[in-house]
Amino acid sequence: MFDYVSTYEIRLLSKLQLPDYKESLPSQQRVRFELLGLIKDGPGGIRLTPKGARVARVGDPSDEQFEILPKVEVERLREVLGRLLS
Repeated sequence: MFDYVSTYEIRLLSKLQLPDYKESLPSQQRVRFELLGLIKDGPGGIRLTPKGARVARVGDPSDEQFEILPKVEVERLREVLGRLLS
C-alpha cells in the first residue's frame, strides 16, 4: 500500500525540486513522503532524498515525452520505479 506513488505525487516531487517552489505540503503528504524515504524535513525546509529525486525524474507516463515511447518501454519504466520504491 505504501509503495505506490501516484501521478499527483510524482508531480509534487518534481515541483519540490524547483528552487522557487514555496508552497507547503499537507502534513499527511509530508509524512507519507518521509515514510517512503522520498523527502527529509529539516531546519532548511523540505529536501528530496536521492531516492525522491530518482522518482521525480522518472516523471509521469502521461507526459508528452512518454507518448513517443513504445508501450513496452513505459511498462519497463514503471517496473523500475516500483523497484526504486521498495
